Amino acid sequence: MQNGVPVEVPWRTRVRWQIDVQPQFLAIAAATYHCIMSNESSRDEIHQATLHTVVRVHFSNGSIGSVAVVASSGNPDLDRQVAACYARLPADLTAAIPGELDHLFVGMLPPGD
Repeated sequence: MQNGVPVEVPWRTRVRWQIDVQPQFLAIAAATYHCIMSNESSRDEIHQATLHTVVRVHFSNGSIGSVAVVASSGNPDLDRQVAACYARLPADLTAAIPGELDHLFVGMLPPGD
């Protein structure tokens, strides 16, 4: 404030980002990764992708209600495979997710792969 008037002042700060991922979602991501990598053409496509498929999974009382691609990798075949792997998740991985919930997942290689 200068003479009671707000004035622009440059400032900097550090922001520490920390993503807290719940264990059941890590297990879901791992199962989907293994599903994608079990198909040779998908394995090749995911290694060549420059963008990642992003899917929204709707959980409904412990099961998969729907899966939708919300951001494409640019490869429709890979996008379909990623979505199909999420749609076929084993029931034991989704059973602990109560109520109605939408969650975003990224179909990608783990770091260092």
